[in-house]
Amino acid sequence: MIKYYRLINYIILVTVGILLSAGCTNGFEEINKDPYGVTKDEASRDAYSESAAMLAIQSWVIPTFPNACQFTECLLGGN
Repeated sequence: MIKYYRLINYIILVTVGILLSAGCTNGFEEINKDPYGVTKDEASRDAYSESAAMLAIQSWVIPTFPNACQFTECLLGGN
């Protein structure tokens, strides 16, 4: 019976060791990089990242969904 518990403990330790060694994050950014995604250098060309931020700000200034002007006016403390 003791040999049986020893075998189970050994299997558990080996399994935990394998799981811990496979869970390391060495090279995480390279492994999980989207091959079709845009890099930071590509986004900075032609000021795309700045224009995207400006478009996001513009959507708050001039909302496009219905009744958004009234909603924004109420949030800003208007009548």
